[in-house]
Amino acid sequence: MIRLLMRSRRRSDEGIAMLFVIAIGLVVTGLIVAMFATVLQTQSSARTQRNITSAEAAAEAGINDAVFKLGQYTAGVSNWTKYTSGASQWTQTNAFTPAVGSIGANTSYSVWITPMSGSSNMILWARGTYGTNSRLIRAQITQGAPPAFDYSMFASKGIDIHHHNSYLSPQVYTTSVHSNGYINLDYPSEFTVNSLEAVTSLTFGKGGGSTPGGTIPASGYNWYDPLNGKCYPGGMASPGGGTPVNAGNCSGNPKYSANAVIYGTVKAGSVSLNTHGQVLPVSTQTTLDTGQVIQKQDGDVYAASATIGSNTFSTKAAGDACTSVCNKGTNGNAAQISGALHIDPTYKVDTIAFPSIDYSTTYRPKAQAEQNASGVQHVFTGSGTFLNYITNPTSGFYRTIDPTTHELTTWTSGSGVAPDVIFLDGDFDITSGQAQLNYNTIGNLVHAATGTNGATPMLVIRGSLVVEGGGITLGTGLVMVGPGNRTDFLTPGSSTSPVIVDTTKLLDPTATGPAVLAAGGSINSSDYDTDSNWTSTSSYEPLKANPTYIRGLVYSASWDPSTQSSVPQSQHWHNFDPKNLQKIYGAQVGAQLHDCNNFSFSYDPLVKNAFGFGGGTVQVVDYQDLGK
Repeated sequence: MIRLLMRSRRRSDEGIAMLFVIAIGLVVTGLIVAMFATVLQTQSSARTQRNITSAEAAAEAGINDAVFKLGQYTAGVSNWTKYTSGASQWTQTNAFTPAVGSIGANTSYSVWITPMSGSSNMILWARGTYGTNSRLIRAQITQGAPPAFDYSMFASKGIDIHHHNSYLSPQVYTTSVHSNGYINLDYPSEFTVNSLEAVTSLTFGKGGGSTPGGTIPASGYNWYDPLNGKCYPGGMASPGGGTPVNAGNCSGNPKYSANAVIYGTVKAGSVSLNTHGQVLPVSTQTTLDTGQVIQKQDGDVYAASATIGSNTFSTKAAGDACTSVCNKGTNGNAAQISGALHIDPTYKVDTIAFPSIDYSTTYRPKAQAEQNASGVQHVFTGSGTFLNYITNPTSGFYRTIDPTTHELTTWTSGSGVAPDVIFLDGDFDITSGQAQLNYNTIGNLVHAATGTNGATPMLVIRGSLVVEGGGITLGTGLVMVGPGNRTDFLTPGSSTSPVIVDTTKLLDPTATGPAVLAAGGSINSSDYDTDSNWTSTSSYEPLKANPTYIRGLVYSASWDPSTQSSVPQSQHWHNFDPKNLQKIYGAQVGAQLHDCNNFSFSYDPLVKNAFGFGGGTVQVVDYQDLGK
């Protein structure tokens, strides 16, 4: 019995091991299934993330490609101008879209541009796709100043520094001068620069002037003006005349050179330097009144070919071997250069694109907005309506110069005293025709409107004056500065002394924008003054002083809607009288720059902030990934 009972108990345990094996197998199978499910899910997520990342990378590629393209020129036209406005603008329906797959299989992007409210910046949109996935990026972009605004004088055609047998000589201290064509220098004239460059030819001493006594002496000359007690030249700090070292005469004062002289570095396709030309060193580093620096230099010449005196150089070896008229240091004379002559037959000065602007879509809307906000007229259909409006006492533009502080104060109507200044604050646009700014015309309008007589008020503009459809003839006193600039820089003239412009106040360091004087045609400025030689006290007329001082940009070009680019126009600045000095701090930009006698230009980087111009470096200033 016991044996049977034990056998029965053993039989009840049979099959349990199998159940354990089956259970363990099910658990392992479940784990394997879960593992594969996790792997498959991870692969799917990774694939989705890869697609999103690829779409985002495509959008970023679109931003990078567009920024590069917008900074380029096509046939001389800024792509910024071309693709941000007009028929070729990148819009969502007319996007910049390369072929699918051009940046990778199944990958593409499209880019378009919209304006940014209240700013000259633009919004650049880029949608990248990879397969069925997409990503949208929004970037705010801005454009830097055109390369032309790196120069105080920039010409698309040529620069002529001309003399009219006067003993007034131009004396220019500036950083750089550039011409896409030629530069011709009459003598005497002096440029102290970091570089003066011409794509084609640079000719020294093409023509010449004279002194009252006749021929300009080889040792140079200076002269004393008994009317204002000043000596000329006055130097960089005193273009309107310097203080005599010896009372009553200019002995011991600096002299004008007898030659056409460049202190600094010369770069040109070809250089022709005759017996009235020379290149001299900049012996010490010079800081301009605008804070810019002219570096110490040896007076080198870089050219494809050169004629110096009677010597012609057309090979590198000939230039390197030049000693008779080269490497003269501070002892350089006429028909010589102080530094080395670098000749390379393949040498060329790069052509720089002319900056373009459409006044009707930039300055006119800006002036219109100011008009709408203030109720003061800023947009005019012609020069006549402009002059009538600004000389009407009810327009509120007349000012008196405080004799102590020199601040511009409100002119008192009915005082019997003529206003000192016509002050225009903001942007003013003349949409058609030419502008005639004439001393007599403005004076007659002012005196008739105010019942006074005397000197014509100085025209002071803090902002811009744009003549869209024609040129500007300038023959009256004009001072222009940018927005926010101080305006206490005028000392009024009298029966014995002309009006004085204090440049230490004019060059307000807190100002952030330049003045802009722009025309759709040529700009011509000349003396109004009709008195005889300055040393003739009997006919000297101090009250007719009409100096021109502009801190900013002087630009002349017309807009061609068919090419969406500007056509450069010329400028002619001509002055015989020291009291009518023409001084530009900033940049003079046009086709042919023809400047005569008594003028002084100096570079001010403030000009790079001029509103509305395209052609500079494009930069991203804000960036957002908006997702799908």
